[in-house]
Amino acid sequence: MSNTFGGYRRAGFSYNNSTALSTTYAKIALTADASNAPRSANVPPYCRIEDITFELSSLSGSPATITFYLARDAGGDYPLTPEGTSTIIVGATTSSLGGTAVVIGRDYMTTGAAPDVADTLYAIVKVSGGTTTAKIYLNWKA
Repeated sequence: MSNTFGGYRRAGFSYNNSTALSTTYAKIALTADASNAPRSANVPPYCRIEDITFELSSLSGSPATITFYLARDAGGDYPLTPEGTSTIIVGATTSSLGGTAVVIGRDYMTTGAAPDVADTLYAIVKVSGGTTTAKIYLNWKA
């Protein structure tokens, strides 16, 4: 048995901790966060973006869906993915918690120049109503 992931040498995730979401798009950096997720890592310059996971807390005002896309730049002007919407699954035991996950399945390669930001991709995210706080995991293979 090899230690590769379908030809990739490693798997990992880039992360953002505790971002407030509302009905207005938030621009959220996904990168390494040693303080809040010690196993998180920078986005590799060449990788396969597998999926994105939103862990939600403090659900208020009944947000039903998350709408998002990934972008190369902090302003969200250069999308990498189409805009997508996913239903929020409310926690089975705690109604103020929930989340969703979306498969992306896209190869990514940085240009190494503007507008790319080294080691970082951006999630441009909003909820359909109310507010919540999100931890976001961008899972990849490199």
